[in-house]
Amino acid sequence: MIHHIRRTLSLSARGRAVLGAALGVPSVGYLLTVALSGQDRLWLFPMAVIGFVVAGWLVLPWLGGLSDRWNKPVTGVILAVHTLWVSGMVIAAVASARSGDSAGAAFLIGLWAAHAFYPAFEPTAHALERLRTRLGRAVHWRVVMLWFGIIGLLWSAHAANDGDEKFQMWLNTLTVTLLLAGIAASLKVYARFRKLCTALNRQAQQLIRSLEEHRDAADEDERKKKRQEAYRSWDALHELLVTKIDTGFDLPGVFVLPSDEIEAVERVVMASMGPSLGEEPDEADQVAVERLRAIQHACRGRIDALA
Repeated sequence: MIHHIRRTLSLSARGRAVLGAALGVPSVGYLLTVALSGQDRLWLFPMAVIGFVVAGWLVLPWLGGLSDRWNKPVTGVILAVHTLWVSGMVIAAVASARSGDSAGAAFLIGLWAAHAFYPAFEPTAHALERLRTRLGRAVHWRVVMLWFGIIGLLWSAHAANDGDEKFQMWLNTLTVTLLLAGIAASLKVYARFRKLCTALNRQAQQLIRSLEEHRDAADEDERKKKRQEAYRSWDALHELLVTKIDTGFDLPGVFVLPSDEIEAVERVVMASMGPSLGEEPDEADQVAVERLRAIQHACRGRIDALA
């Protein structure tokens, strides 16, 4: 087994991508076929799930080497495939429930567990351009997967009920507790999301104002003071950009922007403070403001100053 893994790692990015496609396409195809046709071989679903996750791991290095022209459409297809995969699992769970089989609970719990790997599938190219949908995907998928896990757990628990009254009382308590916990957790995720969007909008606006005041400074002393204020504004914004959208835990979760995109924004912000006193704003200044405005646009309609 270890020998095969080492051979796989030694392949080129293109070779790993071909291997990933050869594994992933049948996995997704089988998953959707079984889900839509209602076949009985549902025990093969775990293999399809594992195949899909391994295929994604194999394809990632190839995606990182794509040009900007191809990266966006290809990663868009991958996101669509991920949505189809989730939809297939849900359809299979519903079909299982209609047939009286409790196996569908495992599909929902599996979706919840597999979501820990989702950040690896979130595109990093054009992240600023896609920031609005990136923010929405992260928070909505987190809440949806949370409810899949809760429903799957309750489904499994109720399927194990043999009619014992004491067990039924325990189930009723568990059901109410998990439903209330799910509602509280969902509200907390969305409250965190609104706070994050509000803070992003506020700090981006503050940095824009700092850059304008730096550019319009009357003398060199005032210019130095405004430059320091701009540095502090960037530090505050940078802190938000490296924050995870959907969770505060270390491992799971999606960052507001990937590190490469943050570095690109930082470069133009720092370059915008380069012109000497009296010089006209250069291209870097305009690009910096455009990128900061893009962050604000991604947060539009999601701002809650009272959150």
